[in-house]
Amino acid sequence: MPVAHDSVAAPAHDTRPATVDRLVVHQLDVGHPVPGGVDGVVRGILRFAPAQDVVAVVGVLAREAPGRAVGRWERHDVAGRTIWFLPVARLDSSDQRRSVPHSVRLVLGALRHRHRLPRARTVHAHRVDTAWAARRLFPRTPLVHFVHNQENGLTSGATDSFWARAPRVHAALERSVVRGARATVVFNEDYARTLGERSPRVAFSPNWYEPDVVRYRPEAAEPYRVVWLGRLEPMKDPLLALEAFAALVALDPAHPWSLLVIGSGTLAADLAERRAALDPAVADRVRLAGAVPPDEVGELLGSSGVFVMTSVAGYEGHPRVLVEALAAGLPAVVTDGSDTGRLVTGGANGFVTGRDPDEIAAALRAAVDLSRAGARASVDGLAAEQVVSRILELEQVPRG
Repeated sequence: MPVAHDSVAAPAHDTRPATVDRLVVHQLDVGHPVPGGVDGVVRGILRFAPAQDVVAVVGVLAREAPGRAVGRWERHDVAGRTIWFLPVARLDSSDQRRSVPHSVRLVLGALRHRHRLPRARTVHAHRVDTAWAARRLFPRTPLVHFVHNQENGLTSGATDSFWARAPRVHAALERSVVRGARATVVFNEDYARTLGERSPRVAFSPNWYEPDVVRYRPEAAEPYRVVWLGRLEPMKDPLLALEAFAALVALDPAHPWSLLVIGSGTLAADLAERRAALDPAVADRVRLAGAVPPDEVGELLGSSGVFVMTSVAGYEGHPRVLVEALAAGLPAVVTDGSDTGRLVTGGANGFVTGRDPDEIAAALRAAVDLSRAGARASVDGLAAEQVVSRILELEQVPRG
């Protein structure tokens, strides 16, 4: 979502409120938005919460700028709303090359600056470790815990999480957090049912799109442009999308197919190397855009023809990028296990495939002829304001 670039740091004498309605603890930088993922969920909640709520974020400093410093409160304008922000560590959470988990650095920073934290009526946490720590930082404050992965999504398979090394510890922390939270919001319906057996205060929520950022267009300016969007990490497998695109050009050379890859991550160099190894006639059709501001992502989606998603099964929660692509009118080709929200219906708004590049290519060729209106209709009811309002209602549910 767009964030004003003229956000300014609060004066050194600290004008932040003593009490806030909602305090978010997460490893994001309010002044540096990135598309999709947990960042997009947090910003959506900030943006679509009731206008009268006073909201603050304890996060990280990802981009240096004059007047910004760790431990100094900032005041940001997000879509006309004031968001108070305290960076407590210096890191870029989109950079997965790290020796110490980002969440550990965030929690240690919050402990170091705990005397600068306001009182809060509700605390939001989007990772089990930060949720566990938040309960100890704010023992008397109701906690809303958000789970963005499916069961074992952070502890097995192609995950890049440090929790793969300590799955039992992760499970124990999650049991403790779920039992003590006022509400646990799970972006995966199957895992919500599993966690619901441990607490009656667990609820499933789908992800959402923001209508003023992701706009539906009945016709695409670039109907043969395929878009891949996400973090360039092994569990997202962007290299498979590149292989499938090469197969698509071979399958249907008569049309001006192109591939747009949006995102950054540890596989960026591998992806560029793989593209360079392709036949020049194919490589010239591939654009590696890197990280793109969310508002620009919305424009690129709306002008493209087809969306492709190649995540490894077992990882995704409820993929926001897929919701946004369908909302923009793009039929979607998703590998088996990517579409955990069961949004894609074969032949209606896209296709579900295996991981064979030729099979994905054939599905992309067929998807370009599907109805954009049908793709858009498949996510009716998932506009941000509607979904966020349902989530925030859970804050009012008393513990029982």
